[in-house]
Amino acid sequence: MKFSNRDIRSYLLNKLLDKFGSLINFRFLSEEGEEINLNLEPHKSITTIVLDGRDENLFITFLGMQTSIFVFEQEIMFIDEGSKGTYTSSDVHGNVVYAGDLRNFSHEEILNLIYEFVDCFVGATDIEIIKKEINNSNMYKKYSDYETFDYIINVNNAKDNNTKTFENITIKCNELKK
Repeated sequence: MKFSNRDIRSYLLNKLLDKFGSLINFRFLSEEGEEINLNLEPHKSITTIVLDGRDENLFITFLGMQTSIFVFEQEIMFIDEGSKGTYTSSDVHGNVVYAGDLRNFSHEEILNLIYEFVDCFVGATDIEIIKKEINNSNMYKKYSDYETFDYIINVNNAKDNNTKTFENITIKCNELKK
C-alpha cells in the first residue's frame, strides 16, 4: 500500500475537494513530520494528510504496510495482507481494524475505500465506537496473533443520516438537529 503523491491526489484529494471544497483545510506532512507544500515540493512523499487544519481531529496516515484514518483520537486501520501476520493484539488493541481483503484491490480502489470512510467523518462533531464479537468465526480470516471484530461507528455530523457497511465495519451517520 505504498501510494505515490500522484495516486493520492488523483484518487483521494481531488474527490474530497470536489465534494467538500472549503469544508476541508488540508495540511500535508512528510515522514519526518514536516509540513509539505505540494506545489513547491512535489518530490516529497506524503505520509499524513490532515483534513481539518491545526485541529487534527481527522487525518490519514500512509505508512506503507498500513494506512490509518484517525478521527477524534480513534484509529481505523487498513493493514496490507502481506503484513497482517506480523501484527499482534497489542498492535491493534483499542483500534478498529478493517477485516476485508485488500490484496486484490488496485491503489485506486483502496483510496476510494479510504474516501468512502472519510466522507462519513467530514463535519463530524464526535463519534462512538462499539466493538462486537463476530458470531461466525469463518466470516473473516482470523490471524494467529489478533482477533477480528465487528464494529459499529456512530457519527454525529452536520450533513446527513445514512449507514454504510464496509465488511466488518458499519458507520451510522446521525444528522445533528438544528
